[in-house]
Amino acid sequence: MAQERWDIEVLFLNGPLSKQGPMWFQGPVVRIGKQPGVSGMSLRSYQGVATVHATIQAYSGAQITLSGIEPHEVRVANHERVNWAQVRPLRKGVYLNQGDVVHIGALDKGCRFKFLRAKTFEWRQTHMLSNTDQSQDQLIYNQIETTRINPSTIPPWFIQSLLAILFVSLGGVAVIAIDWLKPEHPISGAQYVGYNHYDYATLKDDVEPVLLSGFQSPFSDFVMSHNAEASGYDDIRDDVELWDKAFYRLTVSQVKRTASYKGFWKRLDEIRADYSYVVSMLRQSDLPEVLAGIPFQESKYDNTLQSPVCANGIWQFMPETGKRMGLDIRKCRFKGSSKPVFTPTDLAPPYRSINAKYIEKTGDGSPLCRITSCSTDERTDLELSTEAAIKLLEETWSDDELSASGSLVQATILAHNAGYNDKPYLGKTKKTNILPAYRAYMKKKKTDYGTTFYGDNITCVGDKKLDKIKNAGDRCGGFIPNQSQPYGYLVVAQHILAVCYYAKNYANDQAFSKWEKYTTEQGYCSLINVPTSAEAKGYK
Repeated sequence: MAQERWDIEVLFLNGPLSKQGPMWFQGPVVRIGKQPGVSGMSLRSYQGVATVHATIQAYSGAQITLSGIEPHEVRVANHERVNWAQVRPLRKGVYLNQGDVVHIGALDKGCRFKFLRAKTFEWRQTHMLSNTDQSQDQLIYNQIETTRINPSTIPPWFIQSLLAILFVSLGGVAVIAIDWLKPEHPISGAQYVGYNHYDYATLKDDVEPVLLSGFQSPFSDFVMSHNAEASGYDDIRDDVELWDKAFYRLTVSQVKRTASYKGFWKRLDEIRADYSYVVSMLRQSDLPEVLAGIPFQESKYDNTLQSPVCANGIWQFMPETGKRMGLDIRKCRFKGSSKPVFTPTDLAPPYRSINAKYIEKTGDGSPLCRITSCSTDERTDLELSTEAAIKLLEETWSDDELSASGSLVQATILAHNAGYNDKPYLGKTKKTNILPAYRAYMKKKKTDYGTTFYGDNITCVGDKKLDKIKNAGDRCGGFIPNQSQPYGYLVVAQHILAVCYYAKNYANDQAFSKWEKYTTEQGYCSLINVPTSAEAKGYK
């Protein structure tokens, strides 16, 4: 069944577009900025707005997601008469409700509009046909309409006959011409400024057959070959029919989405030395190199990043987990404290991380890290934290049950986000950990075939898809917590792209040289318009 198209209606509250009245924009993805492209929300007459500043995704009428593109400011409030100076810029995607007001850009400039509603394109067509006063609405639809050919007085049969004669006459020449007109790269690559870390692929995405066939090689090499070796089930290495099809499709779709952001490629160039180091350490430990994508998803390899739940460093270790893995973390100060008040002693975070004493609950229940500094914190050290991360990854990688599953790579990636098995440290089972989640899944499924464990549990959609950390354990009828469900395919997709970038631009690095085979005409990287290092360095 074809995916239904949803469009959105907004009312501009300031600037020149405020004179237009309600305006419709074509979904399911509406890009917002000065140059958002065809069908985007063009704000070219507004100051302080980036080329592509934000996106709105409308995959159903009840699920309208607003996401800012880093580092640009986007704010949202439930009405216009708020103190906007007290409204924080978005750190992740949020769901829009009818009447919500969005501010794009800095507060002293920018654009402000109200979200009115979302409707299917079919509904809009029917509504416009039944109302004769909709001409103005249709005129301003999307500001940029696809060019339409006026009705012709030439009979349709004449055009059809002429085309038939033309193709028969030209024969092979026509075939050559059509082939010549094909795009050089099915994935066009960097188009949008910045990087939207929350632009998640969905199973509703259209994925071209050439991509679904073209990325089988890296998916086999980076994921399924390791699953086959660990499980002893060699058929899953290359037999696509035995793969986790949801996981694979989402990975390919995510590759296409992520490749479109200039900020992604720029960041790869900036962190190449750290990425090289992590890949080398993973190989030395006989772990899959695709796990090098974990720090990119966690922190974009930024060792200064601290999360709202006090995870820190490129691997985003919580204080207790870092201690268990041998990292020195002590004498941490809280906001407002004049002396150190916290040193981790437990070996796992609390059953509900938000209840940790170093976390403050904000007014809406979201977490806020209270730690401002620590006298010693080895989580920010590249070498020490990577050594600790490898020890943590090996907990999952060495598990006999998960090894036999046919989905060990996925489980190991997911466990870095959801935890492997905290029962020995908490004294009770944490259902959102990956090992108990896998056991519960297999018990319900009543089978020994666990290859599709991950894809079968991508169940969180709608309001739960981008849920706040306070409800991160919600599994939406599945067994994997909602915050972990997109995590696996994001990690794999980012590594697939990193391989192409580093092999094309830095093949002289020993860690990257073995990837050159993927950059040949027959290699999967030929599907992607991978930028040169000079281009990536110049991106914003």
